[in-house]
Amino acid sequence: MNKANPMIKDLAGKEQFQKLLNDASYHYADDSGSEWSRGAKLVLEAAQLAITNKWRFWQIKEAHREAAPLVSFEQVMEQVCNLAYRGT
Repeated sequence: MNKANPMIKDLAGKEQFQKLLNDASYHYADDSGSEWSRGAKLVLEAAQLAITNKWRFWQIKEAHREAAPLVSFEQVMEQVCNLAYRGT
């Protein structure tokens, strides 16, 4: 975990978002690829959580930075954009 940003200290759902990304990182760390679909599902859940809580781009970026997961910020934002495009 990186240094906490006081601007998102009380951001609704932040702890769950960070847990989902760190859990996804565990699955992506499996080099065989057999766990990757579980990791992708968790990234999708994290993206949905951010959308549900109406987070701004910078809030997603800061929550991701604090968590410091293996999952890249781009992977998260791709799912956020996919969900937004679908209207969910």
